[in-house]
Amino acid sequence: MGGGSCTFQDRWLTDSRFQSWLKRHSDKTRAVCKVCKNKDFSIEKMGVSALISHMGGKMHASYMKDVNPLQSLFFKPKPKDSEKSDSSSKSKENNTKTSEGDLSVKVLDSEIRWAIKVVKMHASYRSCLDISKLFASMFTDSEIAASFQMSKTKVSYIIGFGLADYFYKTLASRVKQSPFYAILFDESLNDTLMKEQMDSKYKEYLKKNKLEKQKTREDEKVEELLSEIQNLNHKQLTISQTIATLQKDANDCYDKAEEYNDDLQKMQNEVSKGNSLRQTIGQKRKLEKQYQKDVKSLHEQIEAIKKARK
Repeated sequence: MGGGSCTFQDRWLTDSRFQSWLKRHSDKTRAVCKVCKNKDFSIEKMGVSALISHMGGKMHASYMKDVNPLQSLFFKPKPKDSEKSDSSSKSKENNTKTSEGDLSVKVLDSEIRWAIKVVKMHASYRSCLDISKLFASMFTDSEIAASFQMSKTKVSYIIGFGLADYFYKTLASRVKQSPFYAILFDESLNDTLMKEQMDSKYKEYLKKNKLEKQKTREDEKVEELLSEIQNLNHKQLTISQTIATLQKDANDCYDKAEEYNDDLQKMQNEVSKGNSLRQTIGQKRKLEKQYQKDVKSLHEQIEAIKKARK
């Protein structure tokens, strides 16, 4: 398990946790997120855990909140009486799947935290033997403890193929961003210690206060832009509902005009009302398009801030 590599599995595309954003990549060891602007990431070392890790990221969560809800809210067919019982049972089934997905994320988080604890304590992999049974017996009222699974092989896999890769990339990124840094190491020149690992220590020197203030200002700006996007999405939703109502009223006016074939005055009045409503609809649609442009512009500003940080 530790020496192999994970590949993309078709069953993930129908998994309720991933089906709304996951897409296959041409490389079997990578996956694509449709929500995060088709961003691809590696699954070679962690498999489905890489999907869960991406799903829990702040950027992914932000994009998921910004997904336009209009298409799913309008023009839904009303369910028949015979379909109500089926829909309620499906709703319960979906809620069960969602809770199971949340539980699996929490269990994985606990397993990762335990692996980090093993590293920090310099504990052996064998110390994890029967730890799952111990937690289950200690915390009998916890679903996480009941689902927690750990062994010497699994903790080795999590540390070697998950944590090591993550911390290596994190450290490399910080080194690249730091204007000044130093690497300290103690390499004793004797035959015994030369066969073991060489410990090193990394120190970075940052203009801490200045960078933190800049980051705080950028975070506040991003939050402000996201709030504006949320307000504009709400306005889009309201104006779309208004357009649908006006369109219905205009059609009713034209229908009434056809009924007044013998009364020219009433016919003209209804046609005039319908034409006036259509003009209002045209104005509302222009405003709706302007909201869409504004939302796009705000997203571009957020992306510019994120790129400037890198």
